[in-house]
Amino acid sequence: MARETLLNSPSVDGWATQGVCGVGFISQVGLAYGRAKSEGPAVQSVALVGKTALIQREHDGLGLALAWAVGGARDPDASFKYQFTLLNLAASKQVAETLTFYANLGWVRSRSAGTTTWNLAAELALDIGIGLAVEAYGFDRGKPWLGAGVRWNATEQLSFNASYALHSETQHGKLLTVGFKLAF
Repeated sequence: MARETLLNSPSVDGWATQGVCGVGFISQVGLAYGRAKSEGPAVQSVALVGKTALIQREHDGLGLALAWAVGGARDPDASFKYQFTLLNLAASKQVAETLTFYANLGWVRSRSAGTTTWNLAAELALDIGIGLAVEAYGFDRGKPWLGAGVRWNATEQLSFNASYALHSETQHGKLLTVGFKLAF
């Protein structure tokens, strides 16, 4: 679930869920569904998503993956229409026993334009099953978002997470997320 607010704009409330399954060849494929509402009727979205490991990270080694998505959206009075294509190169490197760095570089093509996306993050894993993260992310046509998050591994299969981000271009741009992950 997420809530986003921007200066002089109505808040956007939404949620998304996805199911992903390993398909062999160090790859995963899944389906994502979401719904967002601002002023007026809600918009539904659906995406086919996937990820393939190019270099599998082992212990403190480098990990590199290619993620992709193709998605569409539907207004209440219309059918689903193509909305975006995404390609993302994701790298991760454990630099200490409890500290991992992440860097992503991506490209998104929407119905109206293409843009480059990026992300830099660090995650500190605590002995009690809690992970703390900080990140900066954005795209080539604007100033970045700065965020912090927390993850709690309740069991090996179940984790809960929350994050909060501020948009550095305006002091009123905020994003709050809460979620969980169930692996089986």
